[in-house]
Amino acid sequence: MDVKEEILNKIAVTAMKYGIDEIERFKGELYLILNDISLEKKTTELSVVNIDMNEMYLKKFLMSKTVKGCTKRTIEYYGQQLKKFMEELDKNVTEITPDDIRYYIAIKMHRDKCSDVTAGNMMRVISTFFEYMRREDYIRTNPMDKVDRVKEQKSKKSAFTEMEIEKMRAACKSNKERAIFEFMLSTGCRAAEICSVKIDDIKQDGTIKILGKGKKERYVYLNTRSQLAIESYLKERNDKNPYLFPKMIAANAGGRRANICSSNNYTYAENVTKSEPMNHEGPNGYVKKIAKRAGVDGCHAHKFRRTCATMALKRGMPLVQVSKMLGHESMETTQIYLDISQEDLFEAHKKYVF
Repeated sequence: MDVKEEILNKIAVTAMKYGIDEIERFKGELYLILNDISLEKKTTELSVVNIDMNEMYLKKFLMSKTVKGCTKRTIEYYGQQLKKFMEELDKNVTEITPDDIRYYIAIKMHRDKCSDVTAGNMMRVISTFFEYMRREDYIRTNPMDKVDRVKEQKSKKSAFTEMEIEKMRAACKSNKERAIFEFMLSTGCRAAEICSVKIDDIKQDGTIKILGKGKKERYVYLNTRSQLAIESYLKERNDKNPYLFPKMIAANAGGRRANICSSNNYTYAENVTKSEPMNHEGPNGYVKKIAKRAGVDGCHAHKFRRTCATMALKRGMPLVQVSKMLGHESMETTQIYLDISQEDLFEAHKKYVF
């Protein structure tokens, strides 16, 4: 069997999985398309992969991202994704072609069953890396320029209802839980941003300067309810940790200490938590416990951010201001966050459209 016949048979078998009828007629059409094209099998000879050079390029790329101001989490994500990419292809990165990238994305989507969103994120990382390589003259062109992007379906996700908010508010057991809950609902901050806030960052009027993604500064605001909750919480504090929500420690009977994310059985100790903030998973842990007590499903820290944006828009805040409050570069991103129902649109239409 020649190479062309072998390829056509593989295409035909794959096409049958998706319900294509008259497979022989389909193969005939493909023969016409491939008539003037010469095909040959890819060589199976082993090529020498310079792992040291690949690692060098990766390290230089990550260093450039550090200098640019990317967060530690972002840099770790870039590193993890690119290491998997290089290991899977097992090829010198300067020799990677558009077909190699298409093959890799196909593997991730079909073998590893990753979603369109995950595949799209990987492609953005790969493209950013090769654009750096091109800019530094390690390669002449970016192979990602010839690779079609995965079309991601952007769907709106739900926010908390007012009933769910009140149930969780009533389920808060401590001043710290109330402070975290109200802070998240009022500011719409990301979990990592919440953890980075220091007590001295909070101005008299409830304004807080936040250092967000990409080390971009923006202002967020505490409403009256959140200011009162934080005031009650801070009155309980007898430590010198500068962070609004510091890392907590618990001591067992033997005197050993361990990090925890619970508001129960904790103490503050200067020698351990002198300047450490709560881990970015901390806010998520707190609100999940509150939601469980309240019987509210689907609770996570990021949903508070979406709820804050949705509530602001419903109460009349212009979309451009909501976008600025969240720290979004694009209003399109903000629109995906919003949970606006048909009823809301209908009422808005009656109010604004004459």
